[in-house]
Amino acid sequence: MDIDTEFSLDDSLVFPDDLGTAIVFLDKEALLARLTADHRSARKQAVVDRFFEISGNRAYYVTDAYVVAEVISAFRSNRGAHEALDLYEDIKESDLVVQHGSDSWESANLTASPRAVLDAAAAFLDQYPKHDVSLQEAILILQAKRGDDYLFSFDGPIRKLARACGLSVYPVTEEIYLE
Repeated sequence: MDIDTEFSLDDSLVFPDDLGTAIVFLDKEALLARLTADHRSARKQAVVDRFFEISGNRAYYVTDAYVVAEVISAFRSNRGAHEALDLYEDIKESDLVVQHGSDSWESANLTASPRAVLDAAAAFLDQYPKHDVSLQEAILILQAKRGDDYLFSFDGPIRKLARACGLSVYPVTEEIYLE
């Protein structure tokens, strides 16, 4: 698909030039749009493809092990278990950084147990009672907040909570990916 002719995208709303190098946390919707075909709308697919194209070597892409589990589960529901395992292998071989709490998911010596990570997310959500996001989404926001990094998300509640706690969220406006 030629996104320049099919969709008009303002690059400054997708990933501004003045950011320099950035660490960008990706949520489930962004990963599904990036890693799978025909799983999300053509518009979201175009925006995420453009994001990766223009961020290029200026971004390090990070997500959480719980988000990876969500992506694999969503993919399995639509395609099947074997295809989901293939996607998992693709994720493991990609340059995507996957964390568990503040540790790499490959670490044998985690600084926080899964329960401690979930407890921290629950305590974080208690501070924002008007925001309706899941524990795994709160974990992703906490990780981005810890490093004062950026978040790429299509999900309205995730975007609102991330902004409420001071994170920059991309794409800048929802209008560029809503049909």
